[in-house]
Amino acid sequence: MGDAFTMSVVPKTVRNPRGSLGALIRRLSVAGLLLLLSCHPVFAWESLDAVVTTSPRATMESFIALTEEAARRLSEYRDAPSPETQRRASRLQDHVESLFDLREVGPALREEVATETFYLLWEVIARVDVPDLDDIPAEAMTPGGDRVELPERWRLPRTEISIVRIEEGARAGEFLFSADTVRRAGKFFEAVRDRPLVREMPVPDVYRITRVMTGWVIPLAWIGELPDWANTLLLGQVLWKWVVLLLLLGLALGLLVFVYRGTRRRSDGSHRVYSIRFGTPLAVLALNELLLYLGTDQLNATGAGAELLRYVAKLAIGGSAVWVAWLAAAWIAERIIESPRIHAESLDANLIRL
Repeated sequence: MGDAFTMSVVPKTVRNPRGSLGALIRRLSVAGLLLLLSCHPVFAWESLDAVVTTSPRATMESFIALTEEAARRLSEYRDAPSPETQRRASRLQDHVESLFDLREVGPALREEVATETFYLLWEVIARVDVPDLDDIPAEAMTPGGDRVELPERWRLPRTEISIVRIEEGARAGEFLFSADTVRRAGKFFEAVRDRPLVREMPVPDVYRITRVMTGWVIPLAWIGELPDWANTLLLGQVLWKWVVLLLLLGLALGLLVFVYRGTRRRSDGSHRVYSIRFGTPLAVLALNELLLYLGTDQLNATGAGAELLRYVAKLAIGGSAVWVAWLAAAWIAERIIESPRIHAESLDANLIRL
């Protein structure tokens, strides 16, 4: 298959190959536009109680409520994998982000970091003593009608997990799990992972399960048949997912080489040549969307794997934009050179092309 991606599309002896090649590129361009529209379907929003973060108690209550809802939805998906149950499970990510101070995390990584932190803290809190909710500071009024002043920080006893009041920004006044808690959640988990549970977890070993879990297209039974070493975590992602992810990236690169080599032929300034060349950046955008769908929605890339996918996506979008701008500038230059006043091979024409 690799040879098919890199070999020339047609023999050099063919006199006029542009017709078939142009049709191929146009089909790829149309397919790319369809992929841009179809890889990420839009679903109606489903109701879920809003996350309340008006006090340390409210934030902890919201966290516990989300763990219970996550357990229910993960169990639904495990028992009956489908687009619908997968969508319901993934919808929780929008609410999970509201629990954490993510100002130190780049916007592109906030969803992944918040989700991973949520499951790590779920594992930790199931293994440590948590005070009764009534003992956690909450909004209240004094007998005189004054509002009780809440502490700026509340720490879970005998841990370094903190809920702090945000002093500035769009979420000023809210109580969120601190940026330090987000940053060190992995270390907190490693410190307690061998301890026995002090409260029941409806989904045991939930962090590992979310690292291994895939989209509905990949049967969960296949994952269960893999050897133990294939599910070893490396940089936040299991080994077998790294193998699949790298294969996907390699196949995408091979296909781009195929398209690029097919569109790189001597320019005569014609509209047909430029329309063919625009196929390469369009193919990049189409493959980018396809990779995001397969890597995020089906493979469920996590940790550094998810970061790599987002980096590649940014690179693809930025590179395609520059490529299209360059081709457009070159096309405009050729239209200017078509003027009767400019000879196609003159110095002025070559300067315009530069």
